[in-house]
Amino acid sequence: MLNRKSRSGNRPGAGRFVVTNVEVEGRDEIAVVEMPAFEPEPWDENAALSIVGSRIPRADAPEKVTGRGRYTVDVRRAGMLHAAILRAPIARGWLTALDLAPALAIAGVRDVIACEDVPEIRIAGLPLFDRIIRYAGQPVAAVCADSDEAAQLALRAIRAEYEAAPTL
Repeated sequence: MLNRKSRSGNRPGAGRFVVTNVEVEGRDEIAVVEMPAFEPEPWDENAALSIVGSRIPRADAPEKVTGRGRYTVDVRRAGMLHAAILRAPIARGWLTALDLAPALAIAGVRDVIACEDVPEIRIAGLPLFDRIIRYAGQPVAAVCADSDEAAQLALRAIRAEYEAAPTL
């Protein structure tokens, strides 16, 4: 490591420069990287470590190992809704038919949405829900219900037909 003054001025600790070898498109090149002034010095083999490698008691360990710990999935609020996602069982192909009416008929189901309902929502450039299946587990539809049980029941009630295409 080279310690030099930063181009940003003559302030003490204005920056540290690290010289390293990097491979770029099959070529070895030397890169010089400025480390921030607040970056701590790296450890060496003789560094006295008081935390790393030692046993630290965890405040929440008894609750977790006895099953009494609370997680976000355990939180139930008044009026809370539950969502469930219908996912494609095929790796590649098309969604040829989708009937959401049986799911909407189940008590406690607030709504069901599919690609026609939210065509403008895109993730990584692709529609959130799509009739073109690109991978197994791709979201096809979503259910919103008063309880998780009703949402799961509604998922099983949705009638979806797929046409599989050969995988690449």
